[in-house]
Formats: sequence, structure tokens, C-alpha cells
Amino acid sequence: MYGFILGYFKIFLKSNIQIAECPVTSYNSRDDDDGMITSIKNQITCVVTRAAEYRKKYLKKCWLLSIVLQLLFQTIDDNNLQSTTIFKDLWFSITNEGVKSIEVQWEKQKNLCLEEVDLALHLSKQLALISKTSWTFMKFFVFILFISIAIPFHYGSTNPNYLIIRLLHSIFFLKHSFIPDVARPKLSADYRAFESLMRMKPLAQFDPSEDPFMVVKNIRTSFDMNSIIPKPSQCQINKETVQYNEHSVDTYWVNNHQNKFERNSDRIILYFHGGGYLLGDIKGYSGYECYLSQLFNITILHIEYRLCPEHPLPEAVEDTVAVYRALLRENISPSRLFVMGDSAGGGLSLLTIQALIHRHIPIPQGIVVLSPWTDLSASGDSFTSNRDKDVMFPTDDNDYMIKLILGPNHSQLLPNNSIYSPLFGSFQGFPPMYITVGTGEVYEDDSRRVVKKVQDANVDVTFEVGLHLLHVYPMFFLYYPEARRTLDNINRWIQAKFN
Repeated sequence: MYGFILGYFKIFLKSNIQIAECPVTSYNSRDDDDGMITSIKNQITCVVTRAAEYRKKYLKKCWLLSIVLQLLFQTIDDNNLQSTTIFKDLWFSITNEGVKSIEVQWEKQKNLCLEEVDLALHLSKQLALISKTSWTFMKFFVFILFISIAIPFHYGSTNPNYLIIRLLHSIFFLKHSFIPDVARPKLSADYRAFESLMRMKPLAQFDPSEDPFMVVKNIRTSFDMNSIIPKPSQCQINKETVQYNEHSVDTYWVNNHQNKFERNSDRIILYFHGGGYLLGDIKGYSGYECYLSQLFNITILHIEYRLCPEHPLPEAVEDTVAVYRALLRENISPSRLFVMGDSAGGGLSLLTIQALIHRHIPIPQGIVVLSPWTDLSASGDSFTSNRDKDVMFPTDDNDYMIKLILGPNHSQLLPNNSIYSPLFGSFQGFPPMYITVGTGEVYEDDSRRVVKKVQDANVDVTFEVGLHLLHVYPMFFLYYPEARRTLDNINRWIQAKFN
């Protein structure tokens, strides 16, 4: 824009500008001072006016001539001259031959102005380049600022790792939106995008040559569920150490529903987290459990049971049973309690119910398990047939994991013992059950065989199979609709059982 204006001025300056268009009266005598003064005044007034017009309308850079003429006119107008001789000298410099002198001065001034304009044009080009670069940078900065605000607002989190995962998921979603999966046409592009994410970074593998405690410690450090499902800011989590017969267990009350929690009357879901009995805690599961609390409109009680290999099975069962009995001791009715767990936590949920029945303790109202790990001996056909489909678990590590779970005496213990593998225990007297599993995981038969035994025991069971879906697929509700549909189904089932 600046360059355009300066170029316009330059074209104007190169045109033939005539300052002496004002009427001029010639005087041959030097005696008529009054008439000469009047004529000079009129002439200068005209010239000053035209110069001022040029200056105002076209070229503000060329200010020198108009300033001189204005000062001259002001001097005449103020009558500050000492002698009319000055007027007479000025007259001959302005009228007749003097006008040509002014034109020469104007042409000189024009040339000076043209040089200024050329310099200004050069500078304007540099300025335009800088402005263009600055504007590009400014647009980029504004874009980044907008993105940095819009993306966390859209996803409801400021966790940078989570936001990166969501952006990667969005990129994969675009890819899978245009590339159909002929073999699995019913899967959403969202799910296939999440599957691609899982293939990028599978769970850490075990190195049998290293110290098992250091191996597990490193895996716990790298296991960050909070980056996949972050905790919402409004969710309230309160820690409580539960005591029962000198047995202490850390628990966390998770509240993310509208109603104020009333411990003596509200319904409670005891949640047993997954992680192969080796890892998992409230930090990683808080986001997921907060969502369950909101969806079910129920308070979640997260139980931090002891983990292997520091505390081999069945010590985790002792922890969950102790928490359950502590709630009953507070006169909380079993009809207000539900047990829920995923993966190893699903297997632990079944082991806990079996332990309660064996000890003749009142059982909860119902149980929900997501892809429960029920057979530590890995005797199901899916452990082999689904091996290439499973995007989460490297099955070569199963034997090593079993050694960590069973402890130092693992060689004398059998993985198919019902103390460790609920599949081989009894399901007589079980409360109503809801089981989900994906056909894209190695633990598919762990659920199918439990369902068969539960049905044989005449237990009310609802079994939902996620076609082609991965292990514990409902947990990743933020990423694909298949997970949200299953959790909605579970919610309706829980509400029906409570009512």
C-alpha cells in the first residue's frame, strides 16, 4: 500500500507543474509602494495557496517551498518589514522574470522530492517484505495461539501427552476415513485409528535376563494411563485407608456426579484395576473411573490392592475381601454394592466373589468384568488363534509374567489352580454378571469359558462380544463409539439391577 501511494506521488512529480498560473501585474516604477505591496501580497497569497494545495493533496514530502512562501506572506501580513525597499527587491524576484526563478526552484525541489520518493520507494519495498514476513509470522503466531487454546478446550485437558495422542488419533482417523477395511467393514474409522496408535507403541516387553523387580519397576514408570484417559478437573478423589482386623488397604473415593455423596445410603461400585497384577494405580485409572462415576451417577471406590512380585497372589484377594468386609461393618448393605474390574482386575473380581461365597459372606448386588483374565495357564484356543490380531499383548511374555505373579515358589504352583485362575473355581451362588470381551484379543476364550460355566450354574449373565475389538476395549471411550456404546449398555444394566 505504501509503495502504491509513493508511486502515485512520483508520477505526479514528473508531470509539468506550473506554479506561475496565478495572475501577475508588472510594474516599471519603484515609486508606487502601496500598489506594489498589494500586488506582491496577492501574488504570494496565490502561490502559497497553490503550493499548500499541492502539499496537502499530493506531496507532503515537498514542504520546503510552501513553508518559505508562507513565512514570506506572514511577514508581509504582519507589517514587520523595516523598509519598502525589501518589497521592491522581492517584487522583481517574484514577478515577471522572478516567476521563472521560482519555477526553477520548484523544479529543483521536485528533483529533491523525486530522490526522496525513490528512496522511500526502496524503503517501502523493504518494509513491505518485512511487513509480509511479519504478517506471516503474526498469522502463524495467531494460529498457534488459537490452536493452543482451542485444542485443550475441545478435549477438556491440558495434559500435553494426551493432546499429542489425540492429535495423532485425528491424523490416523483421516487416513482410515478414506481407506476402508474390507475384512472388517463394521469397525469405525475412530477405532481403527486407535488400533494404529496401539501398534505404534505396544506395551513394554519383559527381559527375563534382568532382575524381575527392576523390570517391573521400569514398566510401572513407563505405564501412563493418565496420558490416554486424563482426569477431568471437576472430579473429586479422596483417599481413605481402610482398616479391617489389623489389615490396612489404601482406597480412593471417586465422585464425579451431581449428587452429594451420602455414604450411608448411596450406591457404591468397588473397582479393581487391571495391569496384570503387576502395575496400575489411582493415578492411571482416575480419568476412567471419573467417567464411570459420571455415567453411572454412582460413587466409585478404587482399591489399591497389593501388587506382584512384591506381594504374590493371592494377597490381592485378601485386600479386596478386607475392604468389602469393612464396608459391611459400617452397615452398608450388599444390595448397594457392585464389583467391577478389567483384565487382571476382572479376574480379581471373580476371585473376590468366590472367596466371599466360600467364607459365607453376603455377596454384592452384581459384578461387571471387562476382558477378565481368568486362566493364568493360557489354555484357551484364542491364546494361539488370536495371537496375530492382538495389538496390545506380546504373548511370548506370558510364562515370565506367571512367574512374577505366583512368586518365588512358582515352580511348585499350578497356574490352573482356582486360587489364581477363577475359571477353574465354582460359580455357584454368583450374583448377576455382565461380561465383555473383544474377538481381537488373546484372552477371548477366558471370557467365553467363564460364561459357559456361569450359565451351567444358572447364574444371570449378560455377555457382550466386541467383534474385532481389542482387550478391555470399553475403557477407551474417548476414542471410538464402540466403547461408548458398550459402557452405555453396562450403565442400563447396572441401573436395572439396582432398581
